[in-house]
Amino acid sequence: MGNNNPANKVPTKVILSVVSYGVAVSGYLGTKFGTWNWFSFHPALMMLSFFSLTGAAALIKKRGGYTNTKLHGYLMALATVAAGFAFYVIYSNKIMLQKDHFTSWHSWWGLTALLAYLLLFVVGLFGLHPDFGAAKTNKLIRASHKYAARLATVIAWISMILAFNKLDDDPTHQLAFATPLVASAFIVLV
Repeated sequence: MGNNNPANKVPTKVILSVVSYGVAVSGYLGTKFGTWNWFSFHPALMMLSFFSLTGAAALIKKRGGYTNTKLHGYLMALATVAAGFAFYVIYSNKIMLQKDHFTSWHSWWGLTALLAYLLLFVVGLFGLHPDFGAAKTNKLIRASHKYAARLATVIAWISMILAFNKLDDDPTHQLAFATPLVASAFIVLV
């Protein structure tokens, strides 16, 4: 899968840049409306999950090797748990506000991404884990996992852009948010 290619040796500063951007935007989104509240956990955790953790996990996996593969799995598990909690936050918040669920493109893209990450987590854990994965040497399953994860990440990032554009209608802020995502796509997804 290209792990022996020196071009796949992602520098630590690139990984830290992806994580730092996600953390900074999470803080911005969490306090966008002045005070941190229950809803604030939703955009903040989704940004941490779908960008910082998954981005770092993908870049670390590109480094190759046993330890990096396990670290990739741990980060993806953490990302999936964080996204699941963020989903719980928005679902319960809508119940508290007596609002309907799944009424926007953002919600449908986000739900699709979350379900895809859950499926990828199960396949990764039971099928591809380097210690006990039932299909860890199956090249078709490995490639399918890799490309399905890239698609899930694109879907998640589309959902995040839709959400940001709804939360912040300033075109300058929207461009400032979307540009690093698009730039990161060439590093994280390719």
